[in-house]
Amino acid sequence: MNEDFLIIDDDKSLNALPDYLRRRVVQPSGSVGLTGVLADEALSLLGKDSHELA
Repeated sequence: MNEDFLIIDDDKSLNALPDYLRRRVVQPSGSVGLTGVLADEALSLLGKDSHELA
């Protein structure tokens, strides 16, 4: 399977995904959103360098 994808979603039902898909999920809090830490995790999953917040 091509792993050049990422799922970013706060939907807790994604926890029921098969393990090979679950490893590609970053789940931000619905009230907080995507944090710098989660953005770095997402980039790491894609094999990219860390981001820097302005």
